[in-house]
Amino acid sequence: MNAAAKTLLAASDSSLQQTEGALRGSNEASANVETAAAAAEEMAFSIKKISSRLGRAGEIVRYTAVEATATNDDMAALVLVAQRIGDGN
Repeated sequence: MNAAAKTLLAASDSSLQQTEGALRGSNEASANVETAAAAAEEMAFSIKKISSRLGRAGEIVRYTAVEATATNDDMAALVLVAQRIGDGN
């Protein structure tokens, strides 16, 4: 009976060690998942900021194009006026 008890105790000890190892592995996996989730959240925030800035850049480009067209129109009008002055009209 003593030998059987020792065998059961050794098996129990082995099971305990395996369970502790599995628990450590589970805790590490959980920490890794939390780290990955935090990184994904930061990446999503960065993507949102970049998207917003690209939208603003697009607005600036459109405004600049409108202003450039207006400047070209003004220059064309000035050329016509200069030609008329040069013609004496």
